[in-house]
Amino acid sequence: MDERLGGPAGLAEARAQLRARGVRLILDHVPNHVAPDHPATAAHPEWFVQGTAADQAGDPGAGSR
Repeated sequence: MDERLGGPAGLAEARAQLRARGVRLILDHVPNHVAPDHPATAAHPEWFVQGTAADQAGDPGAGSR
């Protein structure tokens, strides 16, 4: 957890404050998600699954496995 956002203690405090107000928190974590224009995309292509539009058309579910 990013310490710039308060780390685990900051998350616990935020959750406590929300709970006191009757609000629940949903955290959505998307691992390995990087925008196409992120510097790592060009600098480290080996970090990513490579494919073409034809690959996607031939096996639409392949990128989600």
